[in-house]
Amino acid sequence: MMRNVFVATSLVDMYAKCGNMEKARGVFDGMLEKDIVTRGAMIQGYALNGLPREAMGLFLQMQRENVKPDCYTVVGVLAACTRLVALELGEWARELVDRDEFLCNPVVGTALIDLYANCGSMARAWEVFKGMKEKDRVVWNAIISGFAMNGYVNIFWTLWPSRENWDQTRWEHFHCPALWLYSCWPG
Repeated sequence: MMRNVFVATSLVDMYAKCGNMEKARGVFDGMLEKDIVTRGAMIQGYALNGLPREAMGLFLQMQRENVKPDCYTVVGVLAACTRLVALELGEWARELVDRDEFLCNPVVGTALIDLYANCGSMARAWEVFKGMKEKDRVVWNAIISGFAMNGYVNIFWTLWPSRENWDQTRWEHFHCPALWLYSCWPG
């Protein structure tokens, strides 16, 4: 039984990042006390290791126990919903976090853009993107990959001029392999 929440959560996170969800779950189940960070680490771990149903199961258990998620837990839930192509479930989870959190936090906003893009709702992805206060490379990659994945490759070239407000160094580090793959696809 793990008594120190900080140490146990660090172990859960480490095992999850190393892809060993069985050990992560063992530590998690052995914890006497679990906080939102611990639960978020498990949910993120499940989602990122291709186990979206397990992520959603843990999240729904949290909801039954009236544990309020933080924005990073919701990022894990959105990632799971993206893998499941579960737009309605993702939108329900989105409602649990303040709208400003999505617009001010690039990590959270990117997760929502990914959900909408993977579910084919590029109009909603674009609305989130437009409303975001901070747009880093990851946010740009998410929206452009989304357009490319949904067959809107030419939109990249309309977005290209808007990069003028970026300094040259940041734009030179822009990478979007999906764009190039979809651009070359004959279908």
